[in-house]
Amino acid sequence: SRLGKYTGDCFKLKAADPQEAEAGLAKTRRGKLGGDEVVAGLPALIEPPSVGASLAFLTEPKVALILQASLCTWQVDTLELAHLTGNRPLSVLGLFLFETLGLVEQFGLDRTRLIRFLETIEHGYDENPYHNRSHAASVLHMTFAILELGGVRSTVSAGGACDDALAMMASLIAAAIHDFQHPGLNNDFLVRTLDDRALRYNDQHVNEHHSVAAAFELLRRPGCNFLETLPIAEFCKLRRLVVDAVLGTDVAEGNRILKAFAEATSQSEATATPPRGGDALAASSAQQLGFVPVTLQHVSLLLQVAVKCADFSHIALDWELHLRWVRRLEEEFFLQGDSEKALGHPQVSFLMDRTKPGASSSQVGFLDFVAIPLFNALVDAAPLSTPVLHAVMSNYTCWKTLEEAKAAAPEAKPPAAGGDSLEDAAKPKVPEGRVVDTPVALVDDLPTSKRSLWTNGRTTSPDSDDAPLAKSTEGSEEQERRMEALPSLLTASGKGHPNAVASRRGKRTVVALGSAISTALFRKRSL
Repeated sequence: SRLGKYTGDCFKLKAADPQEAEAGLAKTRRGKLGGDEVVAGLPALIEPPSVGASLAFLTEPKVALILQASLCTWQVDTLELAHLTGNRPLSVLGLFLFETLGLVEQFGLDRTRLIRFLETIEHGYDENPYHNRSHAASVLHMTFAILELGGVRSTVSAGGACDDALAMMASLIAAAIHDFQHPGLNNDFLVRTLDDRALRYNDQHVNEHHSVAAAFELLRRPGCNFLETLPIAEFCKLRRLVVDAVLGTDVAEGNRILKAFAEATSQSEATATPPRGGDALAASSAQQLGFVPVTLQHVSLLLQVAVKCADFSHIALDWELHLRWVRRLEEEFFLQGDSEKALGHPQVSFLMDRTKPGASSSQVGFLDFVAIPLFNALVDAAPLSTPVLHAVMSNYTCWKTLEEAKAAAPEAKPPAAGGDSLEDAAKPKVPEGRVVDTPVALVDDLPTSKRSLWTNGRTTSPDSDDAPLAKSTEGSEEQERRMEALPSLLTASGKGHPNAVASRRGKRTVVALGSAISTALFRKRSL
C-alpha cells in the first residue's frame, strides 16, 4: 500500500504485502502468535462484524441531537451516546467530527476507509469498566472542544509551524486510539508480571506504546488506510504528533510534560515574535500570553497537554456524570487488585484493594497534584479553555466538601449510588429554578465559590446584576454547507444563540461558549 511506502520512507519499516494486508495479515520475521501472523509482535487485528453500521445512527433523532450539541459544549454524555448507538459512541462521534470539521474534504480522505478504521479501532476497545469505548469517545470530544472551543487550534495557527487542520486531525486520531486494546491493567502490573507487552516495549509506556503501534499497524491495511492521500512529509508530521500525544497520556509523563511545556512557554516569552499566520483572535491570545508555538516541538508539547487534559475529561463533567466515571475507575482498579491477590502478590497496589478505600477516596489529592496543575498550564497557553478549568474546580470543591463531611462523620457508611448520600451533600447548592453549568459559564475574576448560575439564556453571579448574554453571529456558509452534507437531522443550522458571553480579563477578552444546540456557535474562530 502507499502508506507502507510512507512508513518505509519515513521510518525504514517494511511495507505489508497488499494481498495479505487486505486479509488482515502481514509479513513478519518474528513467527506467529496465536495462530495468526503478526507484525512486530502485534496480535492480528480483527475487524467488527458489520463495517459501516455507524452510519445508520447519524440519522437517529436522539443521536443527532447529541452530536449537534457536541459542537458547542464542553461536555457530552458518551455513556448515553453508547446506549443510543448500540455501543458505537467512538465511531459515530469520530465520523461526525471528521465530516463536520471538513477534514475529509480538505485532505481528500477516503470515507469508506475512515469508517472502517474508526469501527475497527472501536472494536478493539475491551469492555472494561473504565478504559472502554465510551471513555475513548469522551476523550475524543474533549480533545475537539479544547482545540476548537478552547482556542488551541488558533494558537497553533498563529505559530505557523504546523497546519492547524493537520494538528486537529492528529489530535483526534490520538484521542481515538490512545487506549486501543487496553487490557484494563496498568503499566506497573504488566511490568511486574513480565507481560508480553512489557517485554516488547522494555517496560516503557507499555500500554501507550502498544495502542499507538497497533493503530498504525491497522493503517497499513489498504482497507483502513484513509490517510493514503497525505503527502509523505505531512504524514510523517502527523505521525510524530500522534505518537507524542498518545505516549504523553501515560500518567507517569505528567511532570516531564509540564516541565518541558513551561520551558517552551518561557522561551516563547523571551523571543516574543509576532505570529506568522492565523486570525486576529489567535494572534491576540498568543501575543498577550507570550506563547506562540513556532516549532513543531512546541506544537507537539501543546497538543500533548491538550490530549492529556482530555484524557481526564470526566473531571470536567457534571457532578453526577463525573461520579459515574469515578466509580467505574474504582471498579477497574479493584479488578486489578483481585488479579494481584489471585497471583499471590505480597501487597495489592494502592487504591486497588476492594477491602480498603478506593479511587473515590483519593480525588482531592489527584486533583491537587495531577489534574489542576495540568489544566492551569492549558489555560495559561489557551485562555479560551478557562471554562473547562472552572468545571474541574467546581468538582474539586464538591470533593473537598465531601471530604470535610466524611471527616466530620467518620463512622458514616459508604454512600450507595442513586440515593441521598454524602455525594449528594457535596453537590453545589443552587437556588430553585437555576442550574449550575460551570463547564460553559465564565464570570471573570470571581472565586470558585461564586461561579455563574445559568437560567433561561441569562447569567448571574452572586455579586452581579442580571444581564443578558451577548448574541453570537451566524456560522459561516462553509460550515453550514458541511453540515448539510450530513444526514437530514444535521442539516438544521442554528441561527445564533444568546449563550455566549465576553468578559474582560486585564487587556484580553475571554469568550465563554454556552451549551446551545446550534451550529452557528461552531464557526471557525469567528467570535
